Amino acid sequence: MILVMFLLLSHNDTGKEDVMYKGKGIEYWRALMLDRGASAYLVRKDFPLIEKPDPLAVPLLRSLLVDNAADVRQAALYCLAYLGEGAFPALPEIERCLSDEDPDVQSAAARAIGSIGPKAGKAGPVLLKLLKSPDSPIRNSAALASLLAKVNQDEAILALRPEIEDKSGSPSTIFMELSECKGNEKVVQLFREIVSTPKQFDSWKRARAAEGLGLICANGDVLKGILKPALTDDDLGVRVAAAHSLALTKNADPVSIDVLIGVVKYPKTSPYALDTTIRCLELCGAKAAKANEYLLEIAQHHSDETIRDLARKALKAIAMPDK
Repeated sequence: MILVMFLLLSHNDTGKEDVMYKGKGIEYWRALMLDRGASAYLVRKDFPLIEKPDPLAVPLLRSLLVDNAADVRQAALYCLAYLGEGAFPALPEIERCLSDEDPDVQSAAARAIGSIGPKAGKAGPVLLKLLKSPDSPIRNSAALASLLAKVNQDEAILALRPEIEDKSGSPSTIFMELSECKGNEKVVQLFREIVSTPKQFDSWKRARAAEGLGLICANGDVLKGILKPALTDDDLGVRVAAAHSLALTKNADPVSIDVLIGVVKYPKTSPYALDTTIRCLELCGAKAAKANEYLLEIAQHHSDETIRDLARKALKAIAMPDK
């Protein structure tokens, strides 16, 4: 019995009283986190504290940020990240985790700070220190957190540029994270530069930037102006990405609709490309009437039932745009 009690106490040597959440204490949630494995939190959302983020869990998660096990600290940070601004009361503990001995915990801390957004601006000096450390293993994570928190933005872009400009790389994670920076003018400027500079940035990066602009640029007229050259890009993938962005934001024009029609004209187009493009044509409504004959062909003869159903929905939206 004495040995069991010693092991239980050694799990969470925080010097704090046990914090309860939903009638269960730290040991229950700690064991659940260890059972799942911290790395799974990036892709699995069925964990109770992630599936239904609850600000009432913040006291529990704050206590877990000083746990002896790095996996537990990392998992607690992932849970806090899903709370967004709701994690703000834990900012002091999250900020301290930026100096954790485990790089994965540091990265998760940066992610949590970014999810809090501009309210996490107090963490700016610590993030800036990481940005100015070329050898820091989480320099990119600190840069993305800075952009989301709207602090040190020029330094953050500067830190990310080498990897973005690296002609041998395809930094998909960076583009994905940057595309979460809605309304951030610094990121809009960066994506504008990428889209309009084919000699410096390859087609994959131009396409990702065109997609990202549809997610972060709130001004429709500005978006149309930025993506206009992308609609005539030499690369089909860039043209389609730009057309998708304009349609999904309900800013489609005749040129972008023609690009979308060019995708559905060919029966060998991949199901993924057809899926997204047909949904875009549906959003265009009556403006996409020129696509009818191709959508009808897809609706009647495509081998994939899901694609056929999407084509039928698009045809209905084009015929009755106000319904």
